[in-house]
Amino acid sequence: MNSESIMLLYSTKEAIEELDAEKKLMKLNRLLQIITRTLIENKQYDFPTNIPELLTFLKTTPVKQYIHEITQEIYAINEYLNLTEEFIQYLDEENSEEKSQKLMYDLLKLLRQSNYSNKEEIYIELRRLIRYNYYISVRELELAIKSKYDKEIYSKIYNMYEKANDLHGKYELCLVCGRNINLSDSKNGECINKVCNYYIKALNLKSVVKEFKEKMLRLNNGIYKYNLMSSIGEFEIYNRCIEWFKDKNVILYPNVDEYDISIIDDIEAIRVNLDIKDTADPMRLTKILLENTNLEKLKKKEGDTFNFIVIPDHREKIYKLENDKSYTKELNVLLKENNVEVDVICQRHLKNRLIRIFKEV
Repeated sequence: MNSESIMLLYSTKEAIEELDAEKKLMKLNRLLQIITRTLIENKQYDFPTNIPELLTFLKTTPVKQYIHEITQEIYAINEYLNLTEEFIQYLDEENSEEKSQKLMYDLLKLLRQSNYSNKEEIYIELRRLIRYNYYISVRELELAIKSKYDKEIYSKIYNMYEKANDLHGKYELCLVCGRNINLSDSKNGECINKVCNYYIKALNLKSVVKEFKEKMLRLNNGIYKYNLMSSIGEFEIYNRCIEWFKDKNVILYPNVDEYDISIIDDIEAIRVNLDIKDTADPMRLTKILLENTNLEKLKKKEGDTFNFIVIPDHREKIYKLENDKSYTKELNVLLKENNVEVDVICQRHLKNRLIRIFKEV
């Protein structure tokens, strides 16, 4: 998201939440100027010209009409002129994603610049720990990390967790993500996450009961949502590739996360790189690819190296159920419109495509 859009989002928040009447009027006037400028730049000339019109505009116009990076159907304020829950949630998610990305980037940077000879193995171990330990005791974390690696690595991982002092006694946990299932808020012991519920139903999984007695930590929300949950598809597809290609070298997070998975045929000198993308909306994924991704590394083919973006089956099926459309097809259309030439494939077609590559080359 560009700086202008970020300023518009937070100017809206500050103006609506301000309680002092004089300061509120100043902030609303500033917001009016920002929105007017944004709409004119977008060639939208039906814009508010005073404060009452501004408030009506914020109440009746979806945010995505004036901030194009936003794809959800959310409104800034409600009929009582307060920020809507959806708008607040979007801001919280933006903050969580940014913080979690910085935490993971700092860990990557630390490992890549370290003198460890087994950087890849360490990174995989750390990602596994995050993937399978939504909750972890302080003692377990120290045994897993502090006793094996330097204090900087321990500090990076520890900062991804927060204290869970409220956790004591027996709890039902989701077998997919490991999070507590709040039975009062769920149906039939379902998780709050759609991806987890896909696997719970597809594999007929049951929750697991665990008793907590020690001082516990839980992943912070950003790491849970943008790292643990995104790695579910990565580990699932990695395990499938190991099953499919027993005679190949299947690597998870090669070169310390240059790609998610690489499959190498040493005899034929063929390499296939997979980047697993598990974003809820194809338009949001397109935005991420355009703004935050090194698209050069995702070129379709370079010599005997093949690169793919892979959409996990669970994402394809959840999107189909909710929108009656193919996620992969929608994404390909959006990428083509933006002149992005990358090879996108859904998980269910991946095996046959890769077999064909290894046979034909």
